[in-house]
Amino acid sequence: MSQKKKIQKALRKDVAAPGTFSGDTKQRKYHFFTFLDFNHVVQTLIFSEVLLLGAFGLLAPTFAIFIGESISGDPIKTASIATTVYLLTRSLGQIPIGMMIDRAKGERDDLLAMVLGTLFAGFVPLLYMVISTPMQLYMTQFLYGLASALVFPAWMATFTRHIDVRHEGAEWGAYRSFVDLSMALAALVGGYIAVRYNFQLVFLIVSVVTFFAAFHLLSLRSLARKHGGHGEI
Repeated sequence: MSQKKKIQKALRKDVAAPGTFSGDTKQRKYHFFTFLDFNHVVQTLIFSEVLLLGAFGLLAPTFAIFIGESISGDPIKTASIATTVYLLTRSLGQIPIGMMIDRAKGERDDLLAMVLGTLFAGFVPLLYMVISTPMQLYMTQFLYGLASALVFPAWMATFTRHIDVRHEGAEWGAYRSFVDLSMALAALVGGYIAVRYNFQLVFLIVSVVTFFAAFHLLSLRSLARKHGGHGEI
């Protein structure tokens, strides 16, 4: 048999029937609600991001208004610098933190980075409740940027290692969909709470949900051992 025919034969065997995952021995039908079919590590990671990003999504529609009402000085200038401090800290921190995670053996360092970063993020809304000057806001945004720089590389590395083979598109798609939906709903709810009650209640809710996300990540220790083949956390 020629090399060309061998390749064509292999491709024909690998092509899945319509509505199924290619190469899946169970030939599960593909549908939008496949979250429960994902392995538990991926489920836990997605749920933790839904909690974390959904919680901070509560702040999205009202954060600039909070700065104008609660922080002294020019609100536009203050909001611009605060955003710059957060993004600059996050962008400069992610690469060296990611390199340190790559050098360490196993996944305990990934879990530690995710948990610590999420815990740090949980303190940010509490600080918003007590600050009143631009410099205090910038320092808080620095902490927020550091927290994000800790979480993102570790989360991405762990998710990449544990993603189900031939389900990559579904799991990445589910991740983005669930996170975006949670942030959309959170923006609506956060705006309502801020108008109906006050910013302090919004900040408290964000903090509580973020701390819950951090403790939820600790379940990855046992989940990683159950689903071997990717190393242990």
